[in-house]
Amino acid sequence: MSIALFFFAGKWAQKQINRFTGGAAQMAENVKALSELDQKYPFTPPENGEVNETRLRAYIAVCAQVKPVMEPYAGWLKEHEAAKGKEKGGWQDIKKAVTLSTEITAAMRKALEAEQMGPAEFRWIQNAMKKAASEGGAAGGQVSPNRALYEKYAGQLKANDLQQFGALPEVK
Repeated sequence: MSIALFFFAGKWAQKQINRFTGGAAQMAENVKALSELDQKYPFTPPENGEVNETRLRAYIAVCAQVKPVMEPYAGWLKEHEAAKGKEKGGWQDIKKAVTLSTEITAAMRKALEAEQMGPAEFRWIQNAMKKAASEGGAAGGQVSPNRALYEKYAGQLKANDLQQFGALPEVK
């Protein structure tokens, strides 16, 4: 009887390991595909540092597609980000992290491809809008072109802000 139990426990464990390694393999494939998008859609920041409005709308569309995938994990992400450096979690946390990373990188990959954007351009726009959000109006009421774009799209940028979830997938 105990041999049968041992056999079934071993089968169950093997199934869990296969599920985990399959998820890790899919995540690795998605990360590779993300880096390939930078080759497919090369990006060099403009010399004037100004975000193109059409590309900002594409950035917002990417965020809008990825946000619903991240929302179910919002609390879990914040909890584990806060626990950084502390011993916390176990096998279940590892499985959830792999699942989360796989789903988010797949969504990011699909959304970037749909908008013909690579991760480098996405990061650049994200950083430019973050900087523009922190700018105030210049003397005489003049604002930078990026600040003006930020003000025009502030509602959409805030509604689709992925950084509110804490950890973001690294899109290199």
